[in-house]
Amino acid sequence: MAVFSSMILARTNNNPEILASVNIAFGVGASIGAMIFSIWGGLKLRIHGMLIGTGVTEFAKILLSLARDPLIWIVTATSGGFFMPWLGSCNQAIWLSKVEPGIQGRIFASRFLIAQITTPLGLGISGPLDDNIFEPAMKTGGSLANIFGGLFGTGAGAGMALQNPLFSGLGIVICLCGYRFHNLRNVEFILPDHNS
Repeated sequence: MAVFSSMILARTNNNPEILASVNIAFGVGASIGAMIFSIWGGLKLRIHGMLIGTGVTEFAKILLSLARDPLIWIVTATSGGFFMPWLGSCNQAIWLSKVEPGIQGRIFASRFLIAQITTPLGLGISGPLDDNIFEPAMKTGGSLANIFGGLFGTGAGAGMALQNPLFSGLGIVICLCGYRFHNLRNVEFILPDHNS
């Protein structure tokens, strides 16, 4: 998500209304998803909700990068936002059920710190990659423009549009690996609940 705002602005001639519309659509999708998820209660195995929610959200990011039309961005952002509560709620529910209440504060603070470290790390990596590698390569006549230009276009924002699916694709691969990794896939059976 680090360069989505920049990508949308670059592809819309710095139109803040379109960027705001996409961000609002993401928020609306997340709100609808959270309401439905809270009424429904989610999947029986929460690890599936976490992995599927992550995979679908990452897939929506790929679609956002492939599209060049604001209406498609809005629809895709809404559908991607819809699944965000799946991963957050299921992840949190697993942790709440497995960690003793007496140490939850310390564990969750440490977990939050580790998770938040990735945001500046992602920005610190994606910005220079975009400025120095992807954007120049996707300019008209650039080294990657002939290969990927048909999918992502060329010119402003095309390098960011190419970069996003690479990282989102890694996210999908990690989700699929989560299903292959026995200890993660079966975490709800392997670790006892704190109240059992």
